[in-house]
Amino acid sequence: MREIKAGEYYRHFKGGQYQVTAIARDANTEEKVVVYQALYGDEDFWVRPYEEFASEVDREKYPDAEQTWRFEKIEEPREMNPLLLRFLDADSYRDKLELFQAWEAYADDQLLESIAVSLDITLGTGSVKDKYREILNCLKTMEHFETDRFR
Repeated sequence: MREIKAGEYYRHFKGGQYQVTAIARDANTEEKVVVYQALYGDEDFWVRPYEEFASEVDREKYPDAEQTWRFEKIEEPREMNPLLLRFLDADSYRDKLELFQAWEAYADDQLLESIAVSLDITLGTGSVKDKYREILNCLKTMEHFETDRFR
């Protein structure tokens, strides 16, 4: 079984990044658990059984998952993506849409998840292309109502 250690960083197969804060035991069952913190949104803390945290993705339930492990170890997160900063600083949905369309070749799970969080949308579990199209459709809708609503 894989060894999970406090202080390490992991990416969930659905895209979120987390830092393991402790390896603990359940007070009632003495089952080994992983305590980890989201590195996005409200930075909530979560607890999951150690064996589940260290397990492979269930291919029957998630056949399109792009990684082998439920939580894949990653390097310490680097500074914020400059593309994301430009997207967040854009003044209108039209500007965001133009930037987003120009960056299709640079889209990865992390960037798409961050953009989705900034737009307050939840992405499905499909491929990067599926997630890109999902955000693109949302941005087009947002841009339409931002500019055409009061004409």
